[in-house]
Amino acid sequence: MKDSTTTEHALLHSEFKEKSGMHNINKSIELAKKITMTEIIDAEAPTLYKMTEIVARLQNADTLEILDFEEYAGNMYPCS
Repeated sequence: MKDSTTTEHALLHSEFKEKSGMHNINKSIELAKKITMTEIIDAEAPTLYKMTEIVARLQNADTLEILDFEEYAGNMYPCS
C-alpha cells in the first residue's frame, strides 16, 4: 500500500505533471477500479485521497486528440 504522506506530498506539489500523460491516465483508471460506488457515497479519508489523486492525475494528463478514423482508414467499412 502506498504511503499516504507520499501521495499527499505529490498532490500538493503537482508532481504528477512530471509523469507521462498515458501513465497518469492508466494509473487513474487503475485507482478508479478500486473504488466502489458505496465508498463514494459515504467517503472516508482513504477514498477521498484516491479520488483526489485521480483528479490530479487527469488534470495533469496530456490532452488526447480525436482522430477522424475515415481520414486514416479510408472507406474500409462502407456499411457503418
